[in-house]
Amino acid sequence: ALLGGCAANSGINQNTLARELISPLVKQQCHSQLNARQEWQLASALMGAEIKQQWENKICGCVSEEAPAQMSGEEMLQVLNPATRQQVVSNVAVKTVKACFARVMQQR
Repeated sequence: ALLGGCAANSGINQNTLARELISPLVKQQCHSQLNARQEWQLASALMGAEIKQQWENKICGCVSEEAPAQMSGEEMLQVLNPATRQQVVSNVAVKTVKACFARVMQQR
Protein backbone atom coordinates (compact mmCIF):
# COMPACT_ATOMS: atom_id res chain seq x y z
CA ALA A 1 0.00 0.00 0.00
CA LEU A 2 2.86 2.37 0.79
CA LEU A 3 4.49 1.75 -2.56
CA GLY A 4 1.20 2.42 -4.32
CA GLY A 5 0.96 5.74 -2.51
CA CYS A 6 4.48 6.65 -3.58
CA ALA A 7 3.72 5.74 -7.18
CA ALA A 8 0.57 7.86 -7.13
CA ASN A 9 2.45 10.81 -5.65
CA SER A 10 5.22 10.35 -8.20
CA GLY A 11 2.70 10.72 -11.03
CA ILE A 12 1.30 13.87 -9.47
CA ASN A 13 4.79 15.30 -9.01
CA GLN A 14 5.70 14.53 -12.62
CA ASN A 15 2.54 16.21 -13.90
CA THR A 16 3.11 19.25 -11.67
CA LEU A 17 6.72 19.47 -12.82
CA ALA A 18 5.69 19.15 -16.46
CA ARG A 19 3.04 21.86 -16.04
CA GLU A 20 5.53 24.21 -14.39
CA LEU A 21 8.00 23.50 -17.16
CA ILE A 22 5.57 23.71 -20.08
CA SER A 23 3.82 27.01 -19.28
CA PRO A 24 6.81 29.34 -19.77
CA LEU A 25 8.09 27.35 -22.76
CA VAL A 26 4.71 27.44 -24.48
CA LYS A 27 4.33 31.14 -23.73
CA GLN A 28 7.68 31.83 -25.39
CA GLN A 29 6.76 29.65 -28.37
CA CYS A 30 3.41 31.45 -28.59
CA HIS A 31 5.02 34.81 -29.32
CA SER A 32 6.97 33.32 -32.23
CA GLN A 33 3.99 31.46 -33.66
CA LEU A 34 1.59 34.35 -33.15
CA ASN A 35 3.79 36.78 -35.08
CA ALA A 36 3.99 34.29 -37.95
CA ARG A 37 0.19 33.96 -38.25
CA GLN A 38 -1.34 35.94 -41.08
CA GLU A 39 -4.53 36.71 -39.16
CA TRP A 40 -2.49 38.22 -36.33
CA GLN A 41 -0.46 40.29 -38.77
CA LEU A 42 -3.68 41.65 -40.24
CA ALA A 43 -5.36 42.23 -36.87
CA SER A 44 -2.35 43.98 -35.38
CA ALA A 45 -1.32 46.02 -38.45
CA LEU A 46 -3.02 49.19 -37.24
CA MET A 47 -2.25 48.75 -33.55
CA GLY A 48 0.37 50.82 -31.82
CA ALA A 49 3.32 48.92 -30.35
CA GLU A 50 2.00 49.15 -26.79
CA ILE A 51 -1.51 47.94 -27.69
CA LYS A 52 -0.08 45.15 -29.84
CA GLN A 53 2.09 44.01 -26.91
CA GLN A 54 -0.95 44.02 -24.59
CA TRP A 55 -2.90 41.81 -26.99
CA GLU A 56 0.07 39.48 -27.47
CA ASN A 57 0.35 39.17 -23.71
CA LYS A 58 -3.37 38.36 -23.41
CA ILE A 59 -3.22 35.73 -26.12
CA CYS A 60 0.03 34.15 -24.93
CA GLY A 61 -1.13 34.28 -21.31
CA CYS A 62 -4.17 32.27 -22.38
CA VAL A 63 -1.88 29.84 -24.19
CA SER A 64 0.38 29.31 -21.18
CA GLU A 65 -2.65 28.62 -18.97
CA GLU A 66 -4.53 26.39 -21.43
CA ALA A 67 -1.70 24.38 -22.97
CA PRO A 68 -1.02 22.06 -20.02
CA ALA A 69 -4.72 21.14 -19.85
CA GLN A 70 -4.64 20.20 -23.54
CA MET A 71 -1.74 17.79 -23.12
CA SER A 72 -2.01 14.04 -22.72
CA GLY A 73 -0.16 12.20 -19.97
CA GLU A 74 2.33 10.92 -22.52
CA GLU A 75 3.01 14.46 -23.75
CA MET A 76 3.58 15.55 -20.15
CA LEU A 77 6.21 12.84 -19.80
CA GLN A 78 7.82 13.84 -23.11
CA VAL A 79 8.19 17.40 -21.81
CA LEU A 80 10.40 16.07 -19.05
CA ASN A 81 12.76 14.58 -21.66
CA PRO A 82 15.03 17.28 -23.15
CA ALA A 83 15.25 15.31 -26.43
CA THR A 84 11.48 15.48 -27.07
CA ARG A 85 10.58 18.66 -25.18
CA GLN A 86 10.82 21.18 -28.03
CA GLN A 87 8.65 19.14 -30.40
CA VAL A 88 5.93 18.66 -27.78
CA VAL A 89 6.02 22.36 -26.86
CA SER A 90 5.74 23.34 -30.50
CA ASN A 91 2.83 20.96 -31.16
CA VAL A 92 0.78 22.02 -28.16
CA ALA A 93 1.51 25.70 -28.79
CA VAL A 94 0.20 25.48 -32.37
CA LYS A 95 -3.12 24.04 -31.22
CA THR A 96 -3.51 26.40 -28.28
CA VAL A 97 -2.45 29.61 -30.07
CA LYS A 98 -5.23 29.13 -32.61
CA ALA A 99 -7.88 28.60 -29.92
CA CYS A 100 -6.69 31.45 -27.71
CA PHE A 101 -6.33 33.85 -30.62
CA ALA A 102 -9.96 33.24 -31.58
CA ARG A 103 -11.16 33.53 -27.97
CA VAL A 104 -9.29 36.76 -27.17
CA MET A 105 -10.21 38.42 -30.46
CA GLN A 106 -13.89 37.69 -29.86
CA GLN A 107 -13.64 39.53 -26.52
CA ARG A 108 -12.45 42.75 -28.19
